[in-house]
Amino acid sequence: MRLPITVLCVAVIFAGCHRAATPATSDPPPPSGPPVSVKGVVMDMASNSLLSDAGIELQIPGRKGESAAITATDVRGEFVLDPVPPGTYRLRVTHAGFNELQMRVEVIRPDQGPLTIHLRALYIKCPASRYHTPDCP
Repeated sequence: MRLPITVLCVAVIFAGCHRAATPATSDPPPPSGPPVSVKGVVMDMASNSLLSDAGIELQIPGRKGESAAITATDVRGEFVLDPVPPGTYRLRVTHAGFNELQMRVEVIRPDQGPLTIHLRALYIKCPASRYHTPDCP
C-alpha cells in the first residue's frame, strides 16, 4: 500500500517541476543584433519649421518609467539616439507649445532611414477679457 503513494508523490513533484520550467509568457524573443542609431527630425506641422529643444525619449514597452535613450533636438531640429538595441519601443516627443506625440518605433537594422516627426501646436482659447497676456493678446 505504501508503494502507490510514493509513486503518486514522485509523479506530482515531477509534474510541478515540469510546469515551473515552462515559460509563463509566450512573448516572442526580442530581435537580436548590434545596437543601432535612431535618427530623425522634428518639425512644426503647420509651418514645417524645424523645432529645436524638443524632448525625445525612447521608452521600453511594458516597463513603466524605463527609457532606452533620452535626448533633445539640436538647432536644426535633428536628434540621434545612440546606441539602441534592436526591438520595439515607444517614442515620446515633447516641446513647449505643442501637443505631445507618442508612436511605436521598431528598431531593426542599422540602415533604417531617419524619422520625420510633425508636432501640432497647442490651441489656446482666450476668454473674453479686458486683460491681455502674451498667450492671449
